[in-house]
Amino acid sequence: MTEKLKNYLLLSCVFMCAMIPDVFGAPSTTLAEAQRGVRSFVSISPDNPYLPVIILIGVFLVLATFYFPRLGLFIMLFFIMISTDLPVGKGDKVRTATMRYEDVILLLVSIGWILNRAKTRTLSSIKDCPLYKPILAMSAVIVLATILGYFMDTVQLKNGILYSMKRLEYFWIFFMTFNLMETRDDAWLSIRLFLGIAAIVAMIGVTQSMLFPLTDLARGGATATAGLGRANTLADFYLIILGVSLGLFIHSRNKKWMTIYIALTSLFIFALIMTKSRGAYVSIPFILLTILFVSRSRKFIIIMASIALFFSLYFAGSFFVTNQMAGILVNKHNDDIKYQFSSIGEVMEKGPKADSSMNARYTAWINTFPEMMRHPLLGHGVGSIPLFYFDNQYVIELYDTGFIGLAVFLYLNLIILLSVLTFYWNSNDEFYKGLSLGFLGGHVGILIHGMTVTNFYTIINMEAFWFILAIIMLLYHLETRRKQTERAVP
Repeated sequence: MTEKLKNYLLLSCVFMCAMIPDVFGAPSTTLAEAQRGVRSFVSISPDNPYLPVIILIGVFLVLATFYFPRLGLFIMLFFIMISTDLPVGKGDKVRTATMRYEDVILLLVSIGWILNRAKTRTLSSIKDCPLYKPILAMSAVIVLATILGYFMDTVQLKNGILYSMKRLEYFWIFFMTFNLMETRDDAWLSIRLFLGIAAIVAMIGVTQSMLFPLTDLARGGATATAGLGRANTLADFYLIILGVSLGLFIHSRNKKWMTIYIALTSLFIFALIMTKSRGAYVSIPFILLTILFVSRSRKFIIIMASIALFFSLYFAGSFFVTNQMAGILVNKHNDDIKYQFSSIGEVMEKGPKADSSMNARYTAWINTFPEMMRHPLLGHGVGSIPLFYFDNQYVIELYDTGFIGLAVFLYLNLIILLSVLTFYWNSNDEFYKGLSLGFLGGHVGILIHGMTVTNFYTIINMEAFWFILAIIMLLYHLETRRKQTERAVP
């Protein structure tokens, strides 16, 4: 049995086990109870009778990563997709807001990977990457701002450590993925697994929000097996993966894969629309325009025609629904979506005050600006205020890390954009070009979306963002090394 087949089978088994509550819990209440049961099963608490089993599984994961590092990475990727709270505590005093499955999985995989590097004596063998300097600069700003915030009494110690580590965790995912993958085949397998799991997540999310739109399960945007979630966070993930599927479609020459990519694009757009996130709706045209401007591909006509046909069939289908309950659900979704688009138009025409939600955000930004100016250089420190307080990535960056932090954050994103764009222009491989083009579009989309949500420090989208970026930088590294070798040969 080949290594690829082993990886596919393992991921399939893990996913099927995680999906058992969703498959057999048809009514929404049963499904929610099943998901709570799963979280209770894996809770890290002395009262949990299954705690020894959980510890044994953790040890097994460390050993699996020690012997097969890529296997651990694929498992971590899966748990990123089903991001959900992990109870920590004893008895009724259970705290679920600060730890998730993938936090623990990342720690265990990291231990296994570091031990593997130590065994093979490759701890010092690190690939070159143009992103190291801006990432180190951003990390230094986060740590320094938080330390100063603690001494200024604007950050509680536990919050500062927790939220700083959370932000630095994404950089570590990038670093580990970039230095763990070795070949183009590794990258291709990882992206296929990523697309497959993302498609299943999208189908589950759409099913939950379509069939149970009035329940707690879908309120705020259901994140697949995670149950409760934030619509904006999930929409941000779909923006990234939508861009990737579009880019791969444009540069694919294989008819089978072109069909798969256009099907995935339709699914991700539908899932994105069902989150009913207005900020994400506004971001979609920027993704499309970026991909069109950079690629100048005639396939873009096929994309636009497919999107137009998809929406026409969706809204036209509501006229042919005969079942009363189905009709109520379809009409509710249609009304919600139409309202979201009409409110976008009102804000564009009349300004932020035309919409209560946008006005609340705008008022918070304006009213807090004098407070920001009390610590203008390095801000109040990471963890000084909840992520959702401003619902604006740039404002919270300014508040937490000051003008220096905001400047470094923009510099980091500029280097990412330029590096990916350079890789796209200098590569002739269709997979390389498709992946980099799609990521470029998705990156622009989340930068626009960041004006209405704090999206660069939330779980499912950022771990996906840095994982895909690490794959692209690996391909960039391989392409650069190949060209250097060719020039060296007389």
